[in-house]
Amino acid sequence: MRYGAFLEVTGGTLQSVPDTKIMPVCHGVATDVDVMFPPGSAGLLYLQVWYHERQVFPETGGGAFRGDDHLFQFPASLRLDEQPYALELRGWAPDAELKHTVFVQVTVTPVPEEYGPMFMEVPLPEGMWT
Repeated sequence: MRYGAFLEVTGGTLQSVPDTKIMPVCHGVATDVDVMFPPGSAGLLYLQVWYHERQVFPETGGGAFRGDDHLFQFPASLRLDEQPYALELRGWAPDAELKHTVFVQVTVTPVPEEYGPMFMEVPLPEGMWT
């Protein structure tokens, strides 16, 4: 399943008190991530993605995405197995004067055990095979 959310960040927002948005997802593994900065933010908007109070994207602790008319696309392997199943977008723009928006999309693939066994034994009716 593909999930997406916009985060609008007010100009002057500090990293210590970022603007946030909760992006609900499902149980599974996040396999692909897109972070898109539309034209106009001039590299003044920063974004981190968190899961249960742990920074998960970018994976370098304390790092942040930033860009202007730029799309970051990368594979991931983040297991989403704790409820609530939601990612938190955190953004700030301390040097900006205007609001800026960033868009995040994540593909979540269900884990196989959710589906149970793919094959199961079914007894044949009595006398079917002799």
